[in-house]
Amino acid sequence: MLIDVKQLQSIRDVLGDDTHCLLRGFEDNARAQLARIRGLMADRDGRAAAELLHRIKGSGSYLGTVQLVELCSGLSVRLRADPDAAVAAELAEIEHCLQATLRALHQLLGTA
Repeated sequence: MLIDVKQLQSIRDVLGDDTHCLLRGFEDNARAQLARIRGLMADRDGRAAAELLHRIKGSGSYLGTVQLVELCSGLSVRLRADPDAAVAAELAEIEHCLQATLRALHQLLGTA
């Protein structure tokens, strides 16, 4: 499941049109954090990268981004256990998932 539609609808019921602002903030922050994670991994700082993945996971959980949360959680756990792990494929998968998630969120919220 890519998006928990019930979770997203609950947020929309509370925030109304401000849900769009929340989505824009999530989108901007997630993209920036993923770029920073790539840099941290190039600098071999897996622990800091794990912290940023945890932040994406937290924000994504609020919006009901089920698959993104699972991927970020798994990679965060892996990097905490092995900060020097090679994770290029996993990061690419997370970036792909983020793009699909954002498309789905925009479509569900009517901002596509």
